[in-house]
Amino acid sequence: MSIIIEKKELREKIKQIKEFMTKEEVETSDKLIEEQLMTLNEVMEAKTIFCFVSMEDEIDTKEIIKKLLSMGKIVGVPKCESKNNMKVYRIKSLEDLEKGYYNIEEPKSYCETIKPEDIELAIIPATACDKNKNRIGKGAGYYDRYLSNQSFLKVVLCREKYLVDKVPTQENDVAMDIIVTETNIY
Repeated sequence: MSIIIEKKELREKIKQIKEFMTKEEVETSDKLIEEQLMTLNEVMEAKTIFCFVSMEDEIDTKEIIKKLLSMGKIVGVPKCESKNNMKVYRIKSLEDLEKGYYNIEEPKSYCETIKPEDIELAIIPATACDKNKNRIGKGAGYYDRYLSNQSFLKVVLCREKYLVDKVPTQENDVAMDIIVTETNIY
């Protein structure tokens, strides 16, 4: 079986798990993951943090972003610039976001870019992960392209239910440094 088919099947498996989670389970999971993330010394010490803005089916990052901003962190969020390109822009509040590409909340046009070399830590989404710190996203490859050859710490948020034995990987897939779930930090 090809890796592309394996990835598609894994995404479908996780989608089915998501469908059976209650709203309360999702909210509890989101809060526990946020609490776990905030225990990381690396998060506390980083001055400039890149964080994804959650879509409806992802771990909610709005409270995380608000908390990071209230701590005086420089927070950057992604924006899809073209079919293959993503850049990170600084926001100073959630008011700096608007619906953009794929209906994802993105920084408004007046926000300034943050260069990758200025980022100390990135908080990355995942559809699923394995304990070898491999992740699978939605399949467009934006994060893998952006994260390749970057030296900042890569932290992925993943529900414990979405941890699998092995994520199928390809040469261009970028492994994470840390996985944060509701109950563990890997």
